[in-house]
Amino acid sequence: MKGARSFGAEGDFGMKAVENPVHVHDVHATILHLLRLVLTHKSRDVRLTDGLGRVIHEVLA
Repeated sequence: MKGARSFGAEGDFGMKAVENPVHVHDVHATILHLLRLVLTHKSRDVRLTDGLGRVIHEVLA
């Protein structure tokens, strides 16, 4: 990951993202993508990021 970088912007009161909003599932999917976790379920390789969330490629180096 790129270090010491902000991603997006907040509103005037800091309560809501106004630029590049992401869901917590996206953050988790990005972290799991970096850890490269692969599980075997019923003799099939399954990534934990196959479900909800998308990898945020903009913050990766």
